[in-house]
Amino acid sequence: EQQISIQASATPDAMAVIDGTDSWTYAELEARANRRAAQLQAALSAYSASEAVIGVALPRSGATVEWLLAILKIGGVYLPLDVDYPQQRLHSMLTDARAALVIVAEGAELGVLPCPSLNASDTAAHSEALPVPASIGNGDSLAYLIYTSGSTGTPKAVGISHSAALNLAYARKAGYDPLVPGDRVLAMASVGFDVSFGQLLLPLLSGATIVICPPLRSLDAHAFWELIRTQQITHANAVPAFFDAVVEEGSQIQCGLKRLIVGGEAFKLSLAHKLRNALPDTDIINVYGPTETCIDASAFQLPAGEDAASSLQQLPAILPIGQPLANYQAYVLDAHWQLAATGVEGELFLGGAGLARGYLGQPGLSAERFVANPWGEPGSRMYRTGDRVRWRADGSLGYLGRADHQVKIRGQRIEVGEIENTLRQQTGIRQAAVIARQDEGQKEKRLMAYVVAQEGVQQNSAELHSALSRRLTDAMLPSAYVWLESLPLNANGKLDVK
Repeated sequence: EQQISIQASATPDAMAVIDGTDSWTYAELEARANRRAAQLQAALSAYSASEAVIGVALPRSGATVEWLLAILKIGGVYLPLDVDYPQQRLHSMLTDARAALVIVAEGAELGVLPCPSLNASDTAAHSEALPVPASIGNGDSLAYLIYTSGSTGTPKAVGISHSAALNLAYARKAGYDPLVPGDRVLAMASVGFDVSFGQLLLPLLSGATIVICPPLRSLDAHAFWELIRTQQITHANAVPAFFDAVVEEGSQIQCGLKRLIVGGEAFKLSLAHKLRNALPDTDIINVYGPTETCIDASAFQLPAGEDAASSLQQLPAILPIGQPLANYQAYVLDAHWQLAATGVEGELFLGGAGLARGYLGQPGLSAERFVANPWGEPGSRMYRTGDRVRWRADGSLGYLGRADHQVKIRGQRIEVGEIENTLRQQTGIRQAAVIARQDEGQKEKRLMAYVVAQEGVQQNSAELHSALSRRLTDAMLPSAYVWLESLPLNANGKLDVK
């Protein structure tokens, strides 16, 4: 936040945020955020503002940027809440995080909240008489919490510090994304997705302009590329499935995109060919990073120029995830947790300045996933990703898949265990299993639920789906339900997924 204030002082008249017909210069955004911060301090008078968790239940907007900056100014912890999530899930997140306050849109229907709320459009915040608050906290203080799907059946909160977030900004600048004043970054990620933090905040460290993307449901391919052209977007970032849907095979797109950043799920070579053909002059980067390592930890840049097509032909069907960003370390360990040689498959462990503090209120799980790093500085840690990789001869990391039951659906990390546990808790359900399938002819994986009902209970997929929709996000809802008399087991008594 202090670095953004310095940038605002250096470029006060530069455009900071554009949201439809509304826009704010850096000076205007700084003033608005200061007034909102003073409003927050008044609302939190009964609490210590330092590391107070403040939920933000707002759609992607310029107002979200304003409130996010205000929270950081008072030393609070930003908890993004996707307003499309079921009420029960939002309430459980606020309760688990012990949120001191939640900022809501006027007229929002969120039910009875477990903590006090503040109307985001309260005009009292714009009084010039309110003082400018002093920044609180340090680099080790938490900046934000992001909830991810949990293998034990409940979501878990990942805590990211100010220093980890700042490290990512400079690692990007030194690596694949050197933003400069005048660049325009399209903010299009869901606010509940950790990528949104990078899109709604980090560009401000470089003097760039954040352009708020309208709801993706309202954008077809033509509307998306028209937005890119009319808003003079230079940087866009989304999951592979999105770009696959808005780029036609064999097309060439005329626009001013300098950099297209793709991440969140496996990037297929077939899509790389399509994107490179459509955008021959655009840098295209495949980024990789779990939420626990602050959004991105490695990057791989696609070949460009006259030999791009032949160079792409030399790559595997799933693109490499590249080399670690600055201040990150990558270790590929075999089954004995020894360093694996080039070409040998192992599990990826990540170390460095971008690691999360851990999981909020779950020291046991934190100790299990964030382990001692014997190759780093004394006391340093590394995160066990659960991803299977191997070092390639060119020094990049090749992605091979997951070592556990975690899957990615439309870029969102899903633990099928959480869906299975929710299924088993429904009345009349005896057993349940969920797998991700990609059938022939389909571009994306779909979640399939296999369910065993208790004796005498009528099978009703519509009612079951409705019950799940009140507790799970849209990305976690199965696409179909298959009713079985029993789940198939292998010789060891485990679920026979095949």
